[in-house]
Amino acid sequence: MVITTHFDSDHVGGVPSILESMRVGTLMDNGRTEPYFKRYNQLRKKHQKKYIKAESGQVFNIDKDTTLTILHPIKGMDYDKKKNNNSIAGIIRYKNTSFLFTGDLEEEREYLLTQVYGHHLDVDLYKAGHHGSKTSSKKLAP
Repeated sequence: MVITTHFDSDHVGGVPSILESMRVGTLMDNGRTEPYFKRYNQLRKKHQKKYIKAESGQVFNIDKDTTLTILHPIKGMDYDKKKNNNSIAGIIRYKNTSFLFTGDLEEEREYLLTQVYGHHLDVDLYKAGHHGSKTSSKKLAP
């Protein structure tokens, strides 16, 4: 599975080379179409049978011990003008260990996650949002 969290070049720019050089089982993104990522858009169409638009509540069984649960984008929510706030966020659980990935969600969307999911965000490992930027990870703890 290849997950394009959102359409900033540092999150999608290298994906076409992955899709062209590796066998990819599933391609997931936030459902946006960004015209300046032409090669990505072409390859997404090519992988249409294996393509998934991420929405909260989706659960993927990666193997018998591993699941991926999508938390964001929240189903039915409009796209945000800030591209970062359209990032895919999710929890990967491997046996009894959990990992939270929030892409580049900024403070207001991270806060929304705490309001929607509360104690479910209590994980063993958190990948710092937006590369550890000052615009993220301020209000993640409920």
